[in-house]
Amino acid sequence: MNLVKALGGGVNEVRTFSAWLDKNLFEGATFADFRKTPGPRVWINASDIYNRTPFIYGEAAFIALCSDLAAYPIAEAHSRRGEFDAAFEWLERAYAQRDGGLVGVKMSPLLRSLHGDSRWGAFLKRMRLED
Repeated sequence: MNLVKALGGGVNEVRTFSAWLDKNLFEGATFADFRKTPGPRVWINASDIYNRTPFIYGEAAFIALCSDLAAYPIAEAHSRRGEFDAAFEWLERAYAQRDGGLVGVKMSPLLRSLHGDSRWGAFLKRMRLED
């Protein structure tokens, strides 16, 4: 049914596309929802055309492919979605990687939702950015 919603139009506006998908297709679900039981089983498959082999896109593949991604933007994305534990996990990764995005950590509007969490103050203190 949700696929019908996606194909029904209204998704072409670039500024509202992600919000439309979240509301109409994914209904506010997060990646954490896939681990809940009962929950949907999602298989994302692709083909490695060069080697002529199938490629199963699971958690292990995601970690392997995305291991060199900057951690800070991922932390911001989790914070924006309200996934605070994951946001702090990725902030810790960003700190360990000396991610350059941390320069703006205190002022980021995408991290405001973390400000009320006790871990926020501790994180800023460790970065020597506390008030």
